[in-house]
Amino acid sequence: MKKTKYITPFLVLGALMLSMPGWGQKWTFRDPHDAVPHYEEPPEWEEQQTELPPYPKDEDLLEIHFQRPDSRFRYYLDPGSLAIGTDGAVRYVVVMDSVSGARNVMYEGIRCSDYDYKTYAFGNRQGQFKSLSNPKWREIPNTGNNWYRHALWKHFLCIPETELGPRSRDEILTAIRYYRDKGQVSK
Repeated sequence: MKKTKYITPFLVLGALMLSMPGWGQKWTFRDPHDAVPHYEEPPEWEEQQTELPPYPKDEDLLEIHFQRPDSRFRYYLDPGSLAIGTDGAVRYVVVMDSVSGARNVMYEGIRCSDYDYKTYAFGNRQGQFKSLSNPKWREIPNTGNNWYRHALWKHFLCIPETELGPRSRDEILTAIRYYRDKGQVSK
């Protein structure tokens, strides 16, 4: 009885070892139909050519209601400038009016998948855009006066936490028109 107690585990182990060569038969690197997944690098992202939109008119602006009582600005988006590019970037004109009466107008883009933004141009006092000479994509900060970009990315322009892609133009405009709090859209 005691011998069987010690021999049985070795017999089971031996049987398993004899069957192991059959397990690896399907895993050959010479077989073009092998089960090992083939990994390809995704194509490098290429930014589409971008032209400046017309300067926004006050009567066309759509106010963005951020839930920030401490904000020193009122924010507006020009719906006519809103575009989702073939490269996946959302481009728009944002207008910021301060409580003291100063106005900032910028043409920007946001890449939802990479959490990046780019400012292409600033508005001047003559009602025209002045292009930046060498604009760069930068990570979206959630601090200081830049928090609005994070809020645009999170609540309005991008599909949150799932695909990390842009919403459709209609979804973006609906979100801006009816946004209340915590990403809720109400009509």
